[in-house]
This record gives sequence, structure tokens and C-alpha cells, in this order.
Amino acid sequence: MSDKTKPGNFFEDFRLGQRIVHATPRTATEGDVALYTGLYGTRFAVNSSDPFAASIGLPRAPLDDMLAFHLVFGKTVPDVSLNAIANLGYAAGRFNAWLITPEIGPGARPGRRVDAKRLIPVGFVLLGIAVLEYFHYGPVIIRKFPIPALRESSVVNLPAGNATGSRWSGTYQVELEALESSGFVGKSGGQLEFVQQDGQLTVNGLGGMILRGGMDSNGRFWAGGQRQTGVESGTLRFLLTGRFQDTEVFTCSKRVTLLKGGRHVNSSREDGSGHRRR
Repeated sequence: MSDKTKPGNFFEDFRLGQRIVHATPRTATEGDVALYTGLYGTRFAVNSSDPFAASIGLPRAPLDDMLAFHLVFGKTVPDVSLNAIANLGYAAGRFNAWLITPEIGPGARPGRRVDAKRLIPVGFVLLGIAVLEYFHYGPVIIRKFPIPALRESSVVNLPAGNATGSRWSGTYQVELEALESSGFVGKSGGQLEFVQQDGQLTVNGLGGMILRGGMDSNGRFWAGGQRQTGVESGTLRFLLTGRFQDTEVFTCSKRVTLLKGGRHVNSSREDGSGHRRR
């Protein structure tokens, strides 16, 4: 389960032409300017001097452009990039108007809501003016990407590995957690018995089945099997894969596919780890 108070948006939650209005307003203050200037400084006279800004018709020195950018970008995170795995870059940035605090000209209202748009030109709108626009590039996680179905050839008659002897044989306590895209969220666990002899692996205790497969000398293992459910000509296919970190601990992934009448119904995946029982 996620510890985030807000899960954020995933790829499939966005749509073309979408306009995102963020939940909280953001007023740019003199405190923001003082802190930013103290940390980073500014190269430009218009951002550094109220008299200079007044000489070119501004009521006071505007915010540094990069401070404006950072304020905008920060407001987009909860709704747009909270689930992104990386930021790949920014392009086509345009600063269309000065951002001056606490107000922008006659009739402005301090604390007006920031409106940021992402995956299309991004910026915030104040008094109908797009102060800043830019494109942001970043891969966003797909939440509901389906777990691929297991083919029969993926779970039966699996080859042996190149391990020798009976290393890693034993009983292990396993704890697994389902991926959200599996259609359910939860944890499971239990005991698995590994019997490994010269690369041939048998695993007992998973879904009431005996899984067979192989193990390599580096600790990587795989085991699969299938059985009939007795309900609507159902078939369950299991595949357990993973790797031992040492002789005591391993990480693993369990995939299960349900078929009824030969047609795919659902596939799930759980990831977790196991440790040797004493």
C-alpha cells in the first residue's frame, strides 16, 4: 500500500485538452523573493532594483524568472508528476508577463489560484494572462497496465538450471504483496519447501500445487505448473521466479493466470521475499 496522502494521477487519468486547477492557491510573497535572492542571487537589474523597475514603468521589481518557474513547477507536482519516475526535460518555455508581488497592476487579487497545465503548454494564469508556458517531458507510470497472461509453455516442462548439489533446499517463510494493476491490493504469505538437486527444482506449498522448474548456480530460480479448478472448466497457471541473495534469503515474484473455458479471465502478480525457517 502507498503511504502517500494523495495518490496522484497516472498516465490513463490524463486526457487531451485537460485543464487542471490545483487544490491550493499560491501567493508569491516578499519572503519568497528574499529567500530566493539570498540563495541564488540575480543577474538582472529589473529583478534587483525597485527604482530601476519603476524607470521602465513597473510598480516594483518583479520576481526572478526562475523563481516564477519553480513556483509553477512546484504546484504541478501533486496532480501531474507525483508518479513520474523521472523528469526528462523542459522545452519551448515562454515568460509572457512580469510576476510582481503582492499584486499585478490595478485590480489584481493577491493569492489568486495558480492554474498549471501539463503535457500541453504549461503555465499559470493570472488575470487572464499566461505568465509562463512550457512543455514538460517525463515518463508517467501506467497504473492499470494489465498483467500479461501466462501461456501453458511458460509453466509446464520448464528446463533445469546449471546449479549443482542440493544448495538452497529447505523450508522458507514467504511474504508477498499484490501489485495494484493485479485488480486487488493485499498481502499474502506462507511456507514454501524448495527441493533443489543438480539444477532441478521442485517447490511445494504454493496454491496447493507442486511447481517444477530449475535453478542456476547464481541463485536464480523458476518453477511453474497448472491445475484444473473444477469450476466452469477453469484452469489456474502459476509461475514463481526469483533469486537468492545468499543461502538464507531470496526475492521473488508470483504470477497467476485464471482461464475459464480456455479464455483468459484474469492475471495477477505478487512480489515479495522469503527467508529460511529454522
